[in-house]
Amino acid sequence: MGRQRTRQLMAHFGPEVNPFDLSVKELCLVKGISKDIARSIKSYSRFELGEAEVEAACRKNITLITCWNKHYPVLLKKIYDPPILLYCTGQPLQAREDTIAIVGTRRYTAYGKSVTQSITRDLNLAGLTVVSGLARGIDTIAHQETVRNGCRTIAVLGTGLDILYPPGKQAVGLPDLRAGNNYH
Repeated sequence: MGRQRTRQLMAHFGPEVNPFDLSVKELCLVKGISKDIARSIKSYSRFELGEAEVEAACRKNITLITCWNKHYPVLLKKIYDPPILLYCTGQPLQAREDTIAIVGTRRYTAYGKSVTQSITRDLNLAGLTVVSGLARGIDTIAHQETVRNGCRTIAVLGTGLDILYPPGKQAVGLPDLRAGNNYH
């Protein structure tokens, strides 16, 4: 089942419903899903294709969280086109964890750096978990400041955990993401 069909089912039944748990009759309620398609979904048995991915992730201490998993971030489910699968390492996001996103330019000024550090420090003192990309610039400054303050930070990557882009991200003074630290 592809991404488009998965999103179609999520839009109809909600992100908390696993389509593999639905009956053929229930699946046919979705526009564009015929009995043949519904039967195909129900009879899908090639889960071994994903098993190799799961095993590789386990060897690297990476947890896979689907959008149907209870640990999938609630707020992430509410965005347009949420990812179906998250690759995570470190401590899982808590159900009621207060988070705030900090994002910004890659080319920052001294003033921008100072303000980012100050705002991040205040947010850390308020007990918020900082979420950001891991791009160079403001994103990295927010993570560095949070780590310096001994607080929790979550890095959202557009690639897998084994592919850090752009190259050289580990040179920014953050713990190695692949070592099981408090990053996602």
